[in-house]
Amino acid sequence: MNEISTLGGLANTATLRDFLNDASPRSPQVPSPDGSDRIEISEWARFLSRLAELPDVRVEKVANVRSAIDRGDYESAERLDRAIDRLVASL
Repeated sequence: MNEISTLGGLANTATLRDFLNDASPRSPQVPSPDGSDRIEISEWARFLSRLAELPDVRVEKVANVRSAIDRGDYESAERLDRAIDRLVASL
């Protein structure tokens, strides 16, 4: 139980890479009617836009849980029962 996989949409490095490499719609370059103005969205702006779509992560809570697991005091009968109840309820 030392390895923790992605939980509830929490992005790790691999999932973030997959998320960013996912084909995102590109805005076509359409010339303006008079040909003088145009807008180009940079790759950085696309990245930030996609990053904003990721779910919020409570980093401090995740760190606390990981520490408790490493110390061996996270697993308890109460937590296991609660996790099973939540799993069954989600099915």
